[in-house]
Amino acid sequence: MKKLFLDDIRTIEMVYDKSMEDEFDIVRNLNDFKKYIQTNGLPEFISFDNDLGLDHHGEVAPDGYAAVKWLVYDSGLDLSKLNFHVHSANPVASEQIRGLLSNFQEHIRSQTFIADIENYSLTISKDNFSQKYDGLKKVVLKYNEIGLAGSVIENLLTEYIGQDGISEYVDEVFGEVLNCISGYTSPGNLIKLKE
Repeated sequence: MKKLFLDDIRTIEMVYDKSMEDEFDIVRNLNDFKKYIQTNGLPEFISFDNDLGLDHHGEVAPDGYAAVKWLVYDSGLDLSKLNFHVHSANPVASEQIRGLLSNFQEHIRSQTFIADIENYSLTISKDNFSQKYDGLKKVVLKYNEIGLAGSVIENLLTEYIGQDGISEYVDEVFGEVLNCISGYTSPGNLIKLKE
């Protein structure tokens, strides 16, 4: 699938190398942006301008930020793997676009992370703490690569569950890990479990 370029006046070569022109489809306004995605699906990459000029009534057209809000709030699409770039010359709007899309992607990934941990917790016997640890460690390492699970959590779990006779702490540690990732508590609370 081609990459998508949202801009009211620029050509591809004004932002990217001329040799990349064939990689992009260009849309000039919010309506065409929506129609393109509804017809072709979500592209792997979108390049956003913000200020999209005037509409056919001579009024300020909906902007690139409106396009991102549509993606996030109304499109129903999985944006977790969408790559994007903001090429707008408007620094405030550029930050709004980057912030909304990046924060939403991080939220999606963190929810997936929690679901994966809960899945391991439900499918592994309470008594088999070594299996539970191995499963959780895989999840933590997987998400650590994208910055959602800090090495401090993995190190604390290794310290707790990697020791003999620690099985009574497993479910409590699981609960605290879920709370840490959800933002309800801090990794420091894991330390208290051992005291």
